[in-house]
Amino acid sequence: MLKEKKLEIPYTTQLLLLHELAVELRNRRIINGAVIFEKPDINVRVKGDEITVTRIEKDSLSKMLISEFMILANHLMAKFTDEHKISVIYRIQDSPREEIPAEQRILKEYNPVLFRNLMMKFPSSKFSLYSSQHSSVGVSGYSQFTSPIRRYNDFLTMRQLSTFFNNEPQAYDHNEMLLAFIDIEKKINQIKTLQNSVKSQYLLKYLTRYSPQEKFTAIITKTTRSGYIAELSDYLVSGFLSCMKQLEPGDIVQIYIDSIDAGKNKLWLKI
Repeated sequence: MLKEKKLEIPYTTQLLLLHELAVELRNRRIINGAVIFEKPDINVRVKGDEITVTRIEKDSLSKMLISEFMILANHLMAKFTDEHKISVIYRIQDSPREEIPAEQRILKEYNPVLFRNLMMKFPSSKFSLYSSQHSSVGVSGYSQFTSPIRRYNDFLTMRQLSTFFNNEPQAYDHNEMLLAFIDIEKKINQIKTLQNSVKSQYLLKYLTRYSPQEKFTAIITKTTRSGYIAELSDYLVSGFLSCMKQLEPGDIVQIYIDSIDAGKNKLWLKI
């Protein structure tokens, strides 16, 4: 859209320049080992008895601009706080367990099997009070501070910066930050588990509106002793598929919804 010469978009020149910079930033991260993937977001909104589900793609130029400059900001924050000995929380990740060619680290289209297999080669990312690399992001240091309203550790970093620039003692010393870090990591995991569970329940409730004759495209993500786990491509929600057909992870199938128990987060599928 930005490259369409016939359109007169305000700040086109500036946006195109920012886009070039974003592409260069992404290329540098890829050289440094970053994983690039475009997993869509499934946005679930509930108002009264009405459930709205929207699929949001992430392959737009605007989203890439936001993503790359956010990563740059968090990377520069890590460098700054590390150089000035400001106690903050870093996000770190060790190198992958094996060498991964660049072409295998770039997933232009989301595929849950390829994505899972790729990320299994990386150790889990974790919080730390000491700056280190974040291998799948492709940066030498990473400290999140860009969302202080919705992430408490970002808010802590902003408080530390405020005292630093005002030439005041740090709001939290190293021991206080350590206690906050332990508490935050535990609560973040609990909140994520709860968020994912509630989102899944409402998404399954939304799917109950479809008739038993409605056909869906799904991808086999895992085999089990009694069947398969399949992910609905349009909604990125997984269910159990029981069938006699021989299938493998990565196979694309046409399926129907057999039954749903939203309260227990259970989805059964059939061919």
